[in-house]
This record gives sequence, structure tokens and C-alpha cells, in this order.
Amino acid sequence: GTNASYAREGDRAMTSYRKATSTVFVIAFTILSGCFNGEAKKPNVDCHEGSQVSVSTQPQKSLNLFPVVENGLWGFINRTGQVVIQPQFPSIGWFSDDRLPVGDKNGKWGFADPTGKVTVEPKFDNVGQFREQRASIKLNGKWGFIDPNGKIMVKPQYTQVSPFFEGYAFVQVGYLWGLIDPVGRLIVPPRFTGFTYFSEGFAGFSMTQNGEYR
Repeated sequence: GTNASYAREGDRAMTSYRKATSTVFVIAFTILSGCFNGEAKKPNVDCHEGSQVSVSTQPQKSLNLFPVVENGLWGFINRTGQVVIQPQFPSIGWFSDDRLPVGDKNGKWGFADPTGKVTVEPKFDNVGQFREQRASIKLNGKWGFIDPNGKIMVKPQYTQVSPFFEGYAFVQVGYLWGLIDPVGRLIVPPRFTGFTYFSEGFAGFSMTQNGEYR
């Protein structure tokens, strides 16, 4: 199967890489999304504030890159074991839209490209993945969005956010959800207690009253 073939590729890549290095481990991150209470400690994919990060043996498939860690720093190799990104980052996330969340020794997050060049300096408290030319970023306890160049497109002001999907993102103020466009204009003011993602151009919102959905 596909997973088995990637595992074999990973084994071959690591065999090649170990010829040139003495200590190396491979871990790829699979992001499990969801909105829960608590603070996320790693970059997220879907809803921020409490998404969880688990460990998998899968490579970053779209780029055929395999994470490696050496002396506590992360980098990437390709399927032949060639180093593509030198181990240099204390923390990493998951490639999306050719951007990799990277964390520095101070716990700040930014982004790098597939060559390892830092494109957005680590200065955020937390970040999400890029989707539709936007990535969520957290500063001073609030979430907003940047473009691939690091320009803040939506000022950090929200309790939680979703990624952009079909041109819109869900945002939360307090306990209520609304909807914004890519430049931060409110399309639906935050007044709902829940939502469902877009499907065929439609999204759903819900409200609760006395514990019942309306």
C-alpha cells in the first residue's frame, strides 16, 4: 500500500543518511485537529487553541521529504538520503503550500521554504499552516492571519480561528463564532456558538439555548 511504500522509502533514505551521520532520528508529525479548551503547544491545522500533535512514521509526502533530528535540531532529507534542509530548527511543523512552520530556541514561530530559507522570521507565539495564501498567527493571546511574505492581513484579535476554506475563515470572539474574508472583513458577525465547514459553497452555524441547539 501507499503507507508501506513510504515507509520503505523512509528506511532507504535513513540508511543512506546514517552513512554520513552518527545519531539521527526520524519523526514526522501528523496533526490531529479539533477545537478544545487549553493552549496549543505546536503548530495546528484546523482550529487553534488545543489542537493536538501526534507522532507518525510518514514523510512529508507532497515534497518527498523526511524529517530528521540531529543534536536537537530538525532538518529534512529526501528519499535518497540527501540532506535538503540542514538540521537547524529547534522545532518544526508540517509543510503546507510550500511553507514550513519553524520554531526557534525562544519558543517563537515563523516559516521556512522547502530549501530551509526562513521566509518569515520567528516572532509569533504560535502559528498554523498556510492555506489559501493565509496562515494563522498568535500574538499576545489573540489569533490573526498573515500572507506568505509575513504581512499581517488580519490583526490578531480573535480567541480562536479556523483555516481559510473556499475564501473564508471562521473566527471566535469570546464564545461566539463569525466569518471573515481574506482581508479580515466580517461577513458574518460573531453571534453563533458553533459552525460547520463549507461544502459546495455553504456553511452552517448553530446556536444553543438552555443546552439545546437552535
